[in-house]
Amino acid sequence: MNFFYKFITNLRNAFSTTNNSLNFRAKLFACMILVLKEPKNEIYLILKQLCKEIYSKKIRQEMLYYTTLQYINMNKNDPLAVDKLLKDLSKNYLKVPKYRAKLNFVRLEKMVLKKNIKENESEIEDYGQIRVIEFIKKEII
Repeated sequence: MNFFYKFITNLRNAFSTTNNSLNFRAKLFACMILVLKEPKNEIYLILKQLCKEIYSKKIRQEMLYYTTLQYINMNKNDPLAVDKLLKDLSKNYLKVPKYRAKLNFVRLEKMVLKKNIKENESEIEDYGQIRVIEFIKKEII
């Protein structure tokens, strides 16, 4: 079944030149993952859950998930990938006013990985994710 969603995502990306809200969200999520030095499997489970929260239809959920993975795979070896994606997000945000509704910081903050220190305490694992959220709040909005 994953092959079907990967195929549809590749087909859509090959023939669609528009920047739609799915791409906007995928780039946001990709930034949050690319900033991590070594992404854990946990982040991909969180991404999958967020896709389910955003879209009710399974095909849209999977397209968002696999589009995000494509952005990650295309940019994982580029040290300036996060900067480029954030710059692209900024341009798209200014061009398309409906993207204002797509920025949901509660969802982005769910992606911030935390490690448990004690029973009720936790510590942020990688502050790069916090910096991405702060940049979006200060520079893009």
